[in-house]
Amino acid sequence: MANKRLESIHNLWFGCDPELFLERKGKIIGAEKVIPPNGLKASTYSDYGTIAGTNMHAFVLDGVQVELNPTPHRCRANLGNEMRAAFQVLKAHLEKTGNDVKPSFKAVILVPKVEFDSLSDKSKALGCEPSFNKYDKRATVSVKNPDTYRKRSAGGHIHLGLDKNSNVYKERERLVELMDTIVGNTCVMIDRDPSNVERRKHYGRAGEYRLPNHGLEYRTLSNFWLRSYPLMSMVMGLSKIAVSVLNDTVKPKLGTNLHAMPWNAEGELLKCVDIKAVKEAINGNDLKLAKKNFEGVQGFIKKHIRYGNGLNSSNLTNFNHFISRIEKKGIEYWFPDDPMEHWCNLGDGHGRGWESFLSNKVNPDRLKAAKG
Repeated sequence: MANKRLESIHNLWFGCDPELFLERKGKIIGAEKVIPPNGLKASTYSDYGTIAGTNMHAFVLDGVQVELNPTPHRCRANLGNEMRAAFQVLKAHLEKTGNDVKPSFKAVILVPKVEFDSLSDKSKALGCEPSFNKYDKRATVSVKNPDTYRKRSAGGHIHLGLDKNSNVYKERERLVELMDTIVGNTCVMIDRDPSNVERRKHYGRAGEYRLPNHGLEYRTLSNFWLRSYPLMSMVMGLSKIAVSVLNDTVKPKLGTNLHAMPWNAEGELLKCVDIKAVKEAINGNDLKLAKKNFEGVQGFIKKHIRYGNGLNSSNLTNFNHFISRIEKKGIEYWFPDDPMEHWCNLGDGHGRGWESFLSNKVNPDRLKAAKG
């Protein structure tokens, strides 16, 4: 089985609804003070490959936060272009308000009491639709005193649009463990914000998901990947690996083409890790345990993924250097720019994504470090 190549799934839509906060003079304010009730709209970046057409919501109100709703795409670069267009709309709107309001990309904040008391009941409300948890059917998103609880979290939820006629769609709940293993655990090594432990007391625990009509919503990540386009490209690429693993496992047998044959990619991957340890690493923001878990994941990648998909056998060396720099110098080492300015000035996303970032920025840094 070591030579079996993971086939990259093609009929997959990338979507997301990450959240962020707004602040004035360094203090968090309720988004309802700035964003209109019907949200902000932006013409879609391109009609090519989009599900929903034009004039989409760029940002909508979501409690204290604002939520980004870019048009889904099959292409990570085009999703990035949609996000760029949305951030440009937000920037223009904030400049028109003249109130010195800026986005805050913090994962966890405390709303000042005076500000909290001034908000509408709708903005104060915690959560919306209930989530499921793969490992605990009784898990709920709740706090003891919701009327006075002023901490808020910004999620970085991933939406995966699946072919409803496929076996992957029928078995989509199985994706949750795969997403935890490949995406959630890997991101623990990157998103080192200690507030993740606090956030996951209420939101974004390992195994948290929803089952929208279009496929799966994975709700474990924070909004850390809004820091930079390559990070968005990375989490979507890793998500594609998870879907490809399940697809190769459950796809129907087609003719005699060996590459088209189903194989137990899911079983092979899950043999490489202890899912309980994955859950523990995510919920505890445990770097040491996440790195140990990733050893099994990268063993699977080395054997079965040779190109594309975010991580593959040819770019793992650069990825490990990327992680080591974050561990020593923080994520700001790689992404020092203001996220809002980064997105608004991005340009076309093609050729600027995760794989290009590893080749063009991380690899030279690694070679320079090796020379001392």
